Amino acid sequence: MNKLDNLITKYPNIFQPSDFTRSRYGGTFYFECENGWYDILDQMFSILEPIAELENSSRDETDRISVAQIKEKFGILRIYIDGIYEINEAQQAVDAAEKASKIVCELCGGPGKLFPKGWMKTHCDACHQNWFETK
Repeated sequence: MNKLDNLITKYPNIFQPSDFTRSRYGGTFYFECENGWYDILDQMFSILEPIAELENSSRDETDRISVAQIKEKFGILRIYIDGIYEINEAQQAVDAAEKASKIVCELCGGPGKLFPKGWMKTHCDACHQNWFETK
């Protein structure tokens, strides 16, 4: 089991798929990034979970706040959450997580930097060397 999958259990309100998410992804959620960004995502979800719990209690199934996709793209986190764009605090939490991923190694969670050549990845030097040798 991927360490990131623990977040689905820890934050059940934000991972309850909306009808839109279910139709788009078949109701199955998975992370498309590595465990090194766990702490960044955990911090973000600790902010989003109470917002989702409060907001979802007054929204119908088609308009729920829910995670649509989390992935690495061009070396940084990309986080897509349905229903938060009118909620400043929630959008700020997502923006902060994406920004933080630019300086945290996706593999080990230590300090990292963006390696822009070839596949763009944010890694520490040691993880990048090991990752590069296996590719």
